[in-house]
Amino acid sequence: MTRRGGSVVFLFGTSSVGKTSTAEALQPLLDEPYLILGLDAFFGAWPDRWGNGGESERDGFWYERPEDGSLVIRCGEHGERLLAGTRAAVRGLVASGVNVIYDEMPIHEGVLPGWRDALAGLDVLWVRLIGDQSELDAREAARSKPQYRGLSRGHAPLVEEVAWANLTLDATRLAPHARAAHTARALRH
Repeated sequence: MTRRGGSVVFLFGTSSVGKTSTAEALQPLLDEPYLILGLDAFFGAWPDRWGNGGESERDGFWYERPEDGSLVIRCGEHGERLLAGTRAAVRGLVASGVNVIYDEMPIHEGVLPGWRDALAGLDVLWVRLIGDQSELDAREAARSKPQYRGLSRGHAPLVEEVAWANLTLDATRLAPHARAAHTARALRH
């Protein structure tokens, strides 16, 4: 049996922009099975000791609140290892023929270049999700605990100037099913 590589739909944007809802709406529209993975899945499996408030957080992941009131995620040595391992895992899945929808909120300026390097040579559709910041703030307020509010503002600058995406969708103007339909069409062409 000859195995061909899979493909990646790489959804990226700031917090609360609608990456997960887009992925969930997209998956049933596709002609082949796609595994939904994302940063949150790996964060959810990360040990508390190396997370925000844990005794070793500075080696893992922690939150910082700049003077502007936004919130940003920072990472240390073990956090960077997790980010690198995530990229390698997704590349391995795709190289093995598994299709992946990946949901990414870049946490620092090296994340997207790292993904572009890791996925080089593979079939990737890069989908940037953007939105009106006041709407994203409202979404975040509705779904997040107060201590996590501000992530959308804190990480928006990491995706605002990206010009290389194959597709850019305004997630505050398009519902998840419409974003998914646009993405599915782009994937087929």
